[in-house]
Amino acid sequence: MQAAECRLLALCGHPCSMPKTSALRVKRTSRNRDFLERGLRANRLNRMDPRNYTASVTLNDGTMVTVRAVRREDADAFLKAFKNLDRESVYRRFFSPKKELTDAELAQLTDVDFSRVVALLVTKQTGNGEVLMGGGRYATDNPSSGQAEIAFVTDGTYRGLGVASHILRHLVRLAQDSGVTHFEADVLAENQPMLAVFRRSGLPMQLERDGGVLHVTLALQPAS
Repeated sequence: MQAAECRLLALCGHPCSMPKTSALRVKRTSRNRDFLERGLRANRLNRMDPRNYTASVTLNDGTMVTVRAVRREDADAFLKAFKNLDRESVYRRFFSPKKELTDAELAQLTDVDFSRVVALLVTKQTGNGEVLMGGGRYATDNPSSGQAEIAFVTDGTYRGLGVASHILRHLVRLAQDSGVTHFEADVLAENQPMLAVFRRSGLPMQLERDGGVLHVTLALQPAS
């Protein structure tokens, strides 16, 4: 898997914060505004219980896939995906070397309450069953605060097909429905694929740099 990822703490449902220094605001442009508008249209359609969420989408290469909620029985798929990560991908995901997931981490990834933590996967059906292509989630310690930490990972085999962008769009839909107004993420400055997903989202974006880490804030409501 190729990681376009933020911290393990966020991925496992434990939002984190870092010191914030120089800031840069990125405005929406006419080229990426369509991403946000599509998400807002989706938000006006059927509202679902996040734990039963499912939607069909088409990737950039025309492949039909499913965006769905994480389930407890996805544990084996998570373990297999982690074993396929190379060293660079592990570092981008976890900001440090890591050889395996602990039982506690695996439980946090798959046993989701869909209140403080909402997690989605992109999967496709093959002759050998369902294949996990990528995943993403948002997590908050205080749902009433309107703030949530987000994290993503995409299997390198499917890099460039829009997996993370589709997950982000559906997370936005669910977050808006639950009253979340801002997403936050800590991303390595060298992790340009993840930063590109955020820039293309059409969401008003602010960057604050602390050394080699960028703290990203996305506003989920369109700018006035």
